Amino acid sequence: MSNPPIIEASPDGKADYSTKRYCRAKRSDRHLRISHRIVVAAPLHADALTRLSSLFTVAKAQDISALEVLESASGLMLSQNHAFPATRLHQLPRLQAIGLTGSGPGLIDLDAMTEAGIRVTHAPLDDTALIAGALWRSLERTLNHHALDQKERGDGINGPLRLRFTGHDALTDTLARRAREAGFSVERQRPGQSTPADAGDACFLVRVADGEYAQHAGPPHIIDLRDDRRALSHRGAIDALRDGLAVDGLIAAMGIGRDGFHPRFLLNPDVCPMSCC
Repeated sequence: MSNPPIIEASPDGKADYSTKRYCRAKRSDRHLRISHRIVVAAPLHADALTRLSSLFTVAKAQDISALEVLESASGLMLSQNHAFPATRLHQLPRLQAIGLTGSGPGLIDLDAMTEAGIRVTHAPLDDTALIAGALWRSLERTLNHHALDQKERGDGINGPLRLRFTGHDALTDTLARRAREAGFSVERQRPGQSTPADAGDACFLVRVADGEYAQHAGPPHIIDLRDDRRALSHRGAIDALRDGLAVDGLIAAMGIGRDGFHPRFLLNPDVCPMSCC
C-alpha cells in the first residue's frame, strides 16, 4: 500500500480533498479486514498471500473439519483435493465465496453452492497462458511508457502502431493474439529474416524467442522480453502466477474490484451476483 500523503495546514483550516479521500480509503480497508475473514487452507505463494492479507483478515488452516475454524469465515481458499460437504453450508451463514487454486471444481458440489448463493472461482489457465499474461502486462507497461515519453517530447507516433513479434512458438502465438485483440497491427518475423525498413517510429520489434534476426533497416524501437520469459519459465514463478490468479478470483468473488460484478473464471455463473441482488 502506498505511503500516506504529506498533510499541510491550509489557510482555511480545512483538509485537502486528496487527504479526505485517502482517509476514507484507509477506513474502508480497515472495515474490510474487520468484517471479512478469509480462511486459507491451500499452499499459497507469499506474494498472493500478501495481496489477500491487504484486503481481508486472513487465517491459515490445514484442517477445516472443525466448525470453529470456519464459522466466521466470509471466504475460503481451497485446493482441488479439499472435500467440502454441502451439508456444512447451513452452519456457515457468512460464507460468500470459495476460491480454488487449480482448474475445475475439484470436490466442490457446484449445484449446492449455487443454490446457497456462494460463488466459486478457479485458476484454469495453463502454463503458457499464465506466462503470456505476465509478458503481456510487461509489454503494455513498456508501450505506455513510450507513449508518455513521446507526449512529453511533443513527438507523435507516425502512423498506426505495429508490433512485429520474433518467433513462432506457442507462447509467441498467444502474445500476438493478445496484441491483435487489443487493436494493434501485428506482424511476425522468423529467425534469419531481414527486417524491412519502416517509416517513422510506428513499429516495435518485440523479441520473444531466441534466434539471430537480421536487422539491416529495422524499426527504431526494440522491446526485448526474452529475459522476462526465462525468469518466468521455472516452476516457482509459474506457481506464483497461478496463485495470484486464484487470489484475484476470490477477491472478485467477494464483490471487490472492477471484476466484482462478474468475476472471471466463475465456475457457477448462475449464482445470484451479490452486487445486483
